[in-house]
Amino acid sequence: MLTGTPFGDAVFHARKETYEKHPSVNTWGAYQCYGDPAFSLLRKDAGRRAGGGETHFAAPAEVILELENMAEDATTASDSQVANVRERLETISSGLSKKWLEIGEVRAALGRVYGELDLFEQAVEHYEAVQDVEKARFPLRAVEQLCNLQTRWALEKSEEDPKGADSLVREAKRKLDLIIEALKPTAERYSLLGSIAKREAMIARDLAGKKDSLGRMSENYQAAYDHEGEKGNIAPYPLLNWLTAQVLLELLGGKAQKPVDFKVLLEKGAASATTRYREYPDFWMAITGVDCRLLEHLEKKDLALHKEKIIADYLEVKKRDGSPREFRSVLEHLDFLKNIIDAAPIIDIREEIGSALLDIRRGLKG
Repeated sequence: MLTGTPFGDAVFHARKETYEKHPSVNTWGAYQCYGDPAFSLLRKDAGRRAGGGETHFAAPAEVILELENMAEDATTASDSQVANVRERLETISSGLSKKWLEIGEVRAALGRVYGELDLFEQAVEHYEAVQDVEKARFPLRAVEQLCNLQTRWALEKSEEDPKGADSLVREAKRKLDLIIEALKPTAERYSLLGSIAKREAMIARDLAGKKDSLGRMSENYQAAYDHEGEKGNIAPYPLLNWLTAQVLLELLGGKAQKPVDFKVLLEKGAASATTRYREYPDFWMAITGVDCRLLEHLEKKDLALHKEKIIADYLEVKKRDGSPREFRSVLEHLDFLKNIIDAAPIIDIREEIGSALLDIRRGLKG
């Protein structure tokens, strides 16, 4: 361990060496240690154990823990670190026995890491394999994540395979509807349905399809916000997405039902995010305030006048709180807004707001 070898590997090699030096006794079997098998005295590059690509796991629990750690690493990894995590993941995945791949928890853990690395096809494959396991000892969250990743994959492949993308979206919605019907709705499940509709709006090939998807996006995110409100909570994420859908419907000339207290709700969302950030600072609550200002000026149709300030505010949050991968969510949201605005029937909206969104996107990318 003094060379940086993780605790689990060190124990494995100690037992192996004991057995090889004393094959006539069973002392190696009594060599027991307890603790986190991924713990090491020296920190190595993210996603790679000391000692090169060689991998040894004594039990499935060690694999699951290692994969969970890798998934957490992936959420905040730089591009170079992502490459290391991917390499490490392929080493682990290719070295697992068929028997261990029949364990639902192992498949779910693999699916999570592939999903965090944006390898959606592989992630979906592992999450779907979870459903075939005879003994269902995996969390329901795995099925919910499958639905989320199916629609992310659908958006990725919508240009080259629109029928396949539509099929993935339908299947994701069917699963979530069944979960809600069989169990009960939660804010998270309503938000997942909202995110599916959001991606459907991007995939839609005509104005009517975009309006229809935005309507479902609004309905589900409002349901998620109301669900939290019944417990006395102000949930910024579903609130902001609900209001965004309504503003976009209005800009597309659709039948919007923007709440009369739109501005008050927007201020409540920003204030709630600020409070949460003070209690537990993180990127998501930090970025919400800027997202609220972006939506405010989108609704006022004066985004071009405020784009420089919005760019500066986004970059400040990125510098203070965000990893490259977390900040990518901002770029994806801007891509979503631009996709919808490009379908607006009024040319001034397409050109003025679309140009401002593009300028903001470029300002953040650079």
